[in-house]
Amino acid sequence: MADDDHDGHDHDDDSDDGHTHDDGHDHDEDAADDHASHDHETEAASTDDAHDHDHEAEVAAADAEHDHDGHAHEETATAQTDDGHAHEDDGHAHAEAELSIEDVEVNQVTSFFVGTTDRRDVLQLQREINDFEDEPMMAVIPGVALNEMWRSLGFAETGLRLISIFVVLVGLLGMLVSLYTSLDERRREMAILRAVGAGPKRIVSLLVLESVCLAAAGALAGFVLVYVLLLAGQSLVEAQVGLFIPISPPGSIELLFLGAVVTAGFLIGFVPALKAYRTALHDGLTVRV
Repeated sequence: MADDDHDGHDHDDDSDDGHTHDDGHDHDEDAADDHASHDHETEAASTDDAHDHDHEAEVAAADAEHDHDGHAHEETATAQTDDGHAHEDDGHAHAEAELSIEDVEVNQVTSFFVGTTDRRDVLQLQREINDFEDEPMMAVIPGVALNEMWRSLGFAETGLRLISIFVVLVGLLGMLVSLYTSLDERRREMAILRAVGAGPKRIVSLLVLESVCLAAAGALAGFVLVYVLLLAGQSLVEAQVGLFIPISPPGSIELLFLGAVVTAGFLIGFVPALKAYRTALHDGLTVRV
């Protein structure tokens, strides 16, 4: 009986050990469950962290885009502000450029323009202004005044042309006298030309050619001198008188005058040439005492 009791106690101890082993199994299951729950929590936390990081990245990107848009809006606003300042500056410059009548101080009125709706009233208005007794005034029609001025200048130009023609005639007469009187000193020259075989016609042609060359040289020298004086005095006249003198190449009238001078020299050359033509050969070879 004692052995049976002892065995019973041993069995009970074994049962207790079995329970103990069962407790170990439960502990292992609890540890596995805790580990699984911990892994699940870790994964969940990681997922939450990933979602948080993704959300934070999206928020940061949105903030960056918002900041970029803000900077763009600020730059646009700044550019518009600069444009506004530029427009304001232009407005100030335009306002400064415009002057009102109050800013202009008028001491006296020397002339003013008056227009009429009908041209037939111009002469009547001119007569009324000229007959105005309260104030000494004179009405002038610009077109008529300009025509009178150009007519006066035309008279002056015609007078200067007549003077230039007389100057040319005097020059040609002086050349004629010079050629005619020089034949006495050139008798021996003409006689030598006749002696070496030059005929009377050759002597005449030489004297006429000499006269034409002198006339043409004088005319060309006159043209050159005129243009040199114009170039030298153009700025001076404009500065002193306020009159601009245009310089243009010779026209048809100037070329006509040049041809007339050369033709006159050609005709004048026949006078000494005829005298030389009539001179006998022995007259040139004879020594005069």
